[in-house]
Amino acid sequence: TSLAKNKVVKAHRMTKENGRQSNHSAFTQSVADLFASGQDAHKAGHLQTAATLYRKVLDQEPNHANAWHGLGLFYYQTRAFKDATSCLEKAVEYSPLNSIVLNSLGATLCAAGLYEKAEPYLQKAIELQANNVEALRNIGSIRFAQEKYTDAISYFQTALSHAPNHTELLKATGNAFLHLGQPDEALVFCEKAL
Repeated sequence: TSLAKNKVVKAHRMTKENGRQSNHSAFTQSVADLFASGQDAHKAGHLQTAATLYRKVLDQEPNHANAWHGLGLFYYQTRAFKDATSCLEKAVEYSPLNSIVLNSLGATLCAAGLYEKAEPYLQKAIELQANNVEALRNIGSIRFAQEKYTDAISYFQTALSHAPNHTELLKATGNAFLHLGQPDEALVFCEKAL
């Protein structure tokens, strides 16, 4: 696009003015543009296009954590959990303190049924960001799958304290209360979810 070309030209001028080699800035901008286009395609639901763009970013910058994350999410969304795990492990390698990336890896491992392997990533995500609603929900879901309903409710309610109208959390909490044999409590959460 002309906007992208303008950015590259501007980066070239700024670099030249600073006496640095201009090709590096143009290259970096190109990676940034590719990644931004990948994110836009991903948000628009054009998953194959997004994956192609993320791969192009990684061809130029193999340690781009966000491109690994985006590619991992693509594989997660297409239910290719093994490939998703590989990409998300790379994202964590290059960005080990990113709670969103850690949660994505944990969620992928959960989806693959690898709860014990998922939990440390989810716990680390919460340690880094106490209000990480999705990581709290994912650990709650692990506890639910383990039939530890009281623990599941604790995680779900902590998540709800940060996102009180989160429909899926309200349903999950109600379901956990139902499994505990507390239909009245279950009904309260299920009604809120409507």
